[in-house]
This record gives sequence, structure tokens and C-alpha cells, in this order.
Amino acid sequence: MEGKTIESRSYGNTDGPENQTLLSHHLADLQRSGLNIETIESLGFYSGTAAEVKAILGFDAGPGLIIPYPCYEGQPFFRVKPDKPPIKDGKPLGKYLQAPDSMMRAYIPPKTWEALKNPTATVGITEGEKKSAKADQEGFPTIGLGGIWGFYQHHEFIPDLANITWEGRRVLLFPDSDFAVNNDVRLAFFTLEQELRMRGAKAEMVFFLPDDKGQKMALDDYLVINGREGLERLITEAKPCLYWESHLMVALPEYERPDSLEFLFPKIARLEATSRLPWKTLCHDKLRMKASDFNLQVKAAEAKLAQRALEARIRRQEHLSEEEKARMEGEQTKLRPQALELLKNPALLYLHGKAVQRLGVAGEDVNIRVLILALTSRLEDDPLSITLKGESSSGKSHTAQKTLQTFPPEAYLEMTGMSKQALVYSEEEISHRTLVIFERGGATAADYNIRTLQSEGKLIFEVAEKNPETNRWETRRVEKAGPTNFIFTTTSPELRPENETRHWSLIMDETTQQTREAKRETAKRYGPTESTGWLAIWHQAQRELKAVKVRIPYAMWLADNTPDEPLRIRRDFNKLLALIEASAILHQYQREAGDDGEVYANLADYFIARELVDKVFPASLLGINQKVIGLVKEVEAIYLKKASSGEENPSVAPREVAIALHVSVSSVSRWLRPAVDVGLVEVVKENAKGQILQMKPGLASMELTDILPKVNDLAEAFPELAGGFSVIHPITGEEYTLEEETEKIFEEH
Repeated sequence: MEGKTIESRSYGNTDGPENQTLLSHHLADLQRSGLNIETIESLGFYSGTAAEVKAILGFDAGPGLIIPYPCYEGQPFFRVKPDKPPIKDGKPLGKYLQAPDSMMRAYIPPKTWEALKNPTATVGITEGEKKSAKADQEGFPTIGLGGIWGFYQHHEFIPDLANITWEGRRVLLFPDSDFAVNNDVRLAFFTLEQELRMRGAKAEMVFFLPDDKGQKMALDDYLVINGREGLERLITEAKPCLYWESHLMVALPEYERPDSLEFLFPKIARLEATSRLPWKTLCHDKLRMKASDFNLQVKAAEAKLAQRALEARIRRQEHLSEEEKARMEGEQTKLRPQALELLKNPALLYLHGKAVQRLGVAGEDVNIRVLILALTSRLEDDPLSITLKGESSSGKSHTAQKTLQTFPPEAYLEMTGMSKQALVYSEEEISHRTLVIFERGGATAADYNIRTLQSEGKLIFEVAEKNPETNRWETRRVEKAGPTNFIFTTTSPELRPENETRHWSLIMDETTQQTREAKRETAKRYGPTESTGWLAIWHQAQRELKAVKVRIPYAMWLADNTPDEPLRIRRDFNKLLALIEASAILHQYQREAGDDGEVYANLADYFIARELVDKVFPASLLGINQKVIGLVKEVEAIYLKKASSGEENPSVAPREVAIALHVSVSSVSRWLRPAVDVGLVEVVKENAKGQILQMKPGLASMELTDILPKVNDLAEAFPELAGGFSVIHPITGEEYTLEEETEKIFEEH
């Protein structure tokens, strides 16, 4: 076969033959993609003999086009396009091949490499090296993937992509035109888009139509036919992947839509709840789908995604080689001295909260620290569960996710939903782990199992399964060991009573000042970014904590000096002790230990717990929360103002409260319902749907002060614990002593 010898150029470290030969049919292949001779030479494409191809792949595949990957660091890497793809089990192995068990790599041409050095430069991502090279040649910096799923390996972002700064960068995705008909292509690029968005990128997709003959159109084809100007025009129409998929579905005949919906909803379920509205509107306007049907489809998809996520975590663990495990253990050993030093710091909880805020959380000082203690309480026999409540866009999920980032992955499981028996059938270990469920509604089907796991610390089920050998139904006993605690986020003001009493409700800060600070944190994402390598020390600190038994010397005294009613004080008192216990576990390297390894909680642990939940605890006893209390106080203020002005039979409309507090009317009506239930607000008038139209203060009292004893009272009862008492305040970082606590009490009174 006639060949063309091209000059070997120094480009990276390809380690290819000194005299690289490019045969005419390989040259023609590259030129069909629009690559000019200069680009072909600089990128080092060459024709490989059967022996050279075997040396790269490790098996016989015949001769072919060898594609050296630009090597900026690390080992050289090659992929091969065999002239005749080898056959295995009656099927071709693939058009492009790489060595088995080799790491997936990203193809990054030179101009693209330079563009990536600028964190604000737009870059593209496509499937295939030739497409990437053509775009790079034409001035569109573009990364090439070795397949539509080439960005993942072992279910993780490949290192070449993970090491790129994505925060604030615009990324254009260039799938081939078969995106319109191939569900695997759709799922791959949607997954890539979501991965990039989670890393802070502004990712959108450019949609290609097939050519005039109905043949597939790819990025290189489009540039050859339409040139640079044509692609620039098309880029102006870039939209999210889901936009293109949903509009393609709408164009289908009605009888073909159900199949497309089956693929569409799992993607909608992966979006934040606040990002689903456009698709809900589209389904309503174009498909005549009711809102209730849309929500049911999303919940079903969330449950399936949760189960798949659990299974994926198991597969990731199975793929860890002994070498990788040894490497991880070595890294943890190196971090241990720093982690132990951190655990011995009296300001540990304060610093941990600051670490979460460093990741981009504005304010939420109390909520963050309570979440930290709840996650730490996973090591207890009776851990603490939390429900994070607030309106949409209040930052519930963001706060929870950033707090989770400071804990090692083995400490928790994240999910957006859960099917009825997911906990029973999952192979994932849940003992001493926190299950975090974003949007509580996605797990309502599993309510019974969640409550049982919280109360009993385990699940025991008899399940019926068909024996594949005998083809008969048999029962199998399934036991899932706890203890396990939960963190939920929700927009609902209250859960079902049997769920509500098992959780402490934390309310998001929805003030104007908090909104301003949250906006500033968002703006920071578009500035210089810092490495998050320091998180490894926080992860290791949690790994150094032991599931020790905690003794609380003053537990009985607290039982005698806290209220005995209402009935839910029984569970709320347990939660108070669990919080004290979590503080002692977190600070176990600073606490007195018994001969048998037990850790003794001291006054500092009660101080920390009291400072964090002094307002949460009394509101919880009333069966309400701080947000409801704020609304009730505003109802009282408006009512008293009207009464003092001489208005006869005054009442308050939800709109008046909404205007005063700068919130929505629907929010006022929804969040005041718990206050009506406990008698703090009386409904004067409501409509047929039960919505409040007029109201006034109720007869029930809202005396919420001094429910929890003062630290000084505890010190007087236990003088042996009071000697030399000092503690770092978990919110302010200031040191407190008993003298300062006494001054604080006098100031309050």
C-alpha cells in the first residue's frame, strides 16, 4: 500500500516511531474530517503496522491508524483505529480501541490546552479525536472523548477532566446528530452536562441536524460543510440537553411519546426541584399532562435513581484494586497527625462550621453546626435525625450538600428518593451511617421502614422469592442492621406527626440580609477558585473518631429539671441527650475517658448543645418551629395595632402578614397551619379549600423562655465539673467561662 512519510515533529511526548509514516487511506480519512497537513503533522497521527498496533493494545488487531494523545504530563497514551476491527464472539470490538484496563484519557489538542489555562475561556467537548482536532484547528477549543461515556471510568469523572477548572466556565457539548434518535447518546451527554454543572460550569448543548441525505452529522462534518461562521451561528442557539430532548419528544406522534417519557423523567428527577418548573410547564402545555401526574412520574423516577445510586456505590467499591486501597490507606496515614491535632483543638466545632462556609454557604451558623453534630451522631446507638425546612431556593440542599463535603463518603448516603423496600433490598451497609434524602417527598413510600429503622435500630423482613432451581416461591429473612439516622430537606412546614417527633426541625434563614449574603457567595463562584484539598484533613478527622460509649453525669439532673409535658418531651429530651452525646464524641480527644474506653461528657458539651438548640427545643415542644413563631408574632402585632386603633372585631389577613415580612401569601397560609393546630392562631374565616382568609391570635400561650436550664445552674449542681470550665462558643469562636456566662444571664434579665 502506497504511503506518505511525514516529518516527525516534537509535540508533547508521544514516544512514537522516529519516522512516522502515514498511508494514503489514513491521510484521506483525516482529511475527510477537514484536518490540514499542518494539523495532521503537529498532532502526530501515523500508520501503525500490525506489530506496532499489538505493542500498544496487547493483542492482535492488524494494522491501523495510531492516534497519539498530546502528553503534557504522565505516561504517553495511544488509541488505534484498526483498518479492520477485530472480531470477538462474532462481534467487532469497536472502531477505536485502547489497551484493556488502561485509564480513560481526554484528547486535548494544543490550542485547547492553552485555552484551559484561562478559567474563563469557553471550551467544547465532543466524542472523538478527529472532531476535537478539527474544532481546535478552526479556533474552537474542544476536548475529545474516547466514546460517549468516555468522561467516566469506574463511575467517576476521569482525572484528565476532574483536574480542569470548571467553575464559571462556559462549556459547549457537541454530540452527533443521532442524539435525536439514540437514547444512550442522550443519557451520556445529559449526565456529562449535569456533572459539569455540579462543578460550577455553564454547560449547554449544540444540536446538529442530519445532512440533506439523512446521514449522521458530527462536529467535524458540520465544520467542513458550513465553516467557522456556520458553527458560530449554531452556537448562539445552544440550550440544555433536556431542552432538545423534550422538544424532540413533543414533535413525535402521540402514540410514540410514552417510550420517550420513560427516558425523559429520570433526567428531570436528577434536577434540583427548583429547576423542574420549565419541564413541568412544557409537559402541561405540549402534552396536556396534569401537575399531579408530572409529580408522580418524577417521584417514581427518583425512587429508581436512588436504588441505582446505591448499587453504583457497591460497584465502585468492587472496582477498587488492592493497589488503590493501599494508596488510599497510605494517604490517610499521612493525614493522621494533622487530623488528631484538629480533633484536639478546643475550637473544633466552630472551625468545622467555618470550613463548611468556606465551601460557599452564607450564614446558617446554627444549622450548619447542628448538621455537623447530627452527622457525627451516626456513631451513637441512638443517633439524631434532622429535617431542614424552608421555601424553594432558600438553600436547604446547598447547605446540606456542602456540610456533607466535609465528611468522608463512607459516613453517609445521598439520595433524592427511595422506593418502598429500597432499604430492605439494598446491599449497601447502613449501620452507623447517615441517610440524606433531598426533598422529603421522594421517600414517602418508605416511611414505615424509615420510622422502624429509627425506633428499633434495625429492619427485619421476611421476603418471598422464586428459587431459580426449583421454580418455587420461598421465604428469605432479610436483616438490615442500624443504627441509622436521617437528614431530610423539605418545603413543607411539618411532616406527619409520627415522623415529625423523630426529627429536629431546622429552619432556613430567609431574611433579606441572608439573601444578600447568599448572592455574594454565588458571585464568588465567578472569581478565582481555590483548591479543596484541605477537605481531606476533615475527612480523616472523622475517620479517627470512634463509636465510643458516652456517659453524661448530669443526665438524671436534666431529666428532673426540664418540663414533663407535653408528651413529645419524651422524644425531645432524648434528642437533647443525643446532641450532648454527639458533642462528646466529636470532642472525644479532649474529654476524660474511663478505664473501659468510655468518654464522659462535661459542661462544655451541655453548653454547646444549649447554645445551638435553645430556641429550637421550646418551639419543638409546642409542635411548631421558629418560622411559625415569627409568623404568629406578626399576626399578634397586626391584631394589637388594629385593636388599639379602635377597630371593632379586628382580624388579620394572610396578605397583611406577607407584606409585613416580605414573603408570599401562600407561604404565610401554609406555614401558619401548624400554629392553628396548637391554638396559637384562630381562624376567623376560610374558603372552601380550607385556605385561611382571616385570623386572629389564639388562646394558647407561647411562653418559650427558660425551658433548658442555664449552664450556671448545672455547674452549681455539679461543682466537680465546674472547676476551670471554659469552652469555645460554637458560633462566635469566643472563649466562655462561668463568670462570663453569669454576666450574660444578668444582661438578659
